[in-house]
Amino acid sequence: MRTVTIPLDKPLTGHGGEVFRRVVVREPTFNEYLEYGDPFMVAQAPQSGIPFLLEDKPAIAAYVRLLVTEPDDPLLLEQGGMRLAQKVREAVLSFFQAGAGADGASGTSPRSSSSSSAPGSTPSGT
Repeated sequence: MRTVTIPLDKPLTGHGGEVFRRVVVREPTFNEYLEYGDPFMVAQAPQSGIPFLLEDKPAIAAYVRLLVTEPDDPLLLEQGGMRLAQKVREAVLSFFQAGAGADGASGTSPRSSSSSSAPGSTPSGT
């Protein structure tokens, strides 16, 4: 199972003085993905019909609570502020990007099982 490690500029301090210098986010399991789905939705612009992605913020938040393995107390993440929240969000979304499979290649557009064309791709004929 893949993980993403986020090194911290400022360590997080846990109960009893335990210090965390990184945050580790693991890949969702099969059943977790089936339960929570993609952390984004595909929508279409009203005038042009061009597809675009909307983040599903409740799904992202659920995945963050579920997938952060270190520190083991998710309340400690509050110490990291907004910048850490952005990095953890990016780590979660990285598991859903095209090419993020076993080959380790990095893509830039998320996959969607609800659309026959890849989100972010150029519509045919343009």
